[in-house]
Amino acid sequence: MIDALGTRIKKQYEDRTRYSLPRRTYTIIRLDGKAFHTYTSNLKKPFDMDLIEDMQKATKYLCEHIQGCVMGYVQSDEISLLLTDFATPSTDAWYDGNIQKMASVSASMVTAIFNQLRTEREFRTLAFFDSRTFTIADRIEVMNYFVWRQKDATRNSVSMAAHHICGHKACMGKSNSDK
Repeated sequence: MIDALGTRIKKQYEDRTRYSLPRRTYTIIRLDGKAFHTYTSNLKKPFDMDLIEDMQKATKYLCEHIQGCVMGYVQSDEISLLLTDFATPSTDAWYDGNIQKMASVSASMVTAIFNQLRTEREFRTLAFFDSRTFTIADRIEVMNYFVWRQKDATRNSVSMAAHHICGHKACMGKSNSDK
């Protein structure tokens, strides 16, 4: 039996706000920890090795479980994934490029695996992640994206170490090279 009401709601409302990424291009999924400044407030400073290891394991899990994932990069509370759908002529995109599905499922996947890893360490505070999904058509710009994330990681690491060693007040108004 056909559900006329369900068909109408899906066709006239739900499907009209469904957006798909273009095919045969580079897809980036960037996942970011929600309010991690609060989440990490009681962790070892300036760098907590357990947190770093759990973020790396979560990234590895995503790379192994997301169709078309060819690379993962993690820094601090952020994970960037590179997906392709052009390995072969018959390669499909993850969730057929449906942006809402890709963003929501990737965020739920990393939230679940990360919290599982933290629970194994008897860390009781739950973490949450958001996700954004977009494409970059040019291979060079994909490389530039990861250069940008690496520069951001370097800047953040220098700043965190300087604040830990010198204190917040001593670092105020200073450039990263001065820190």
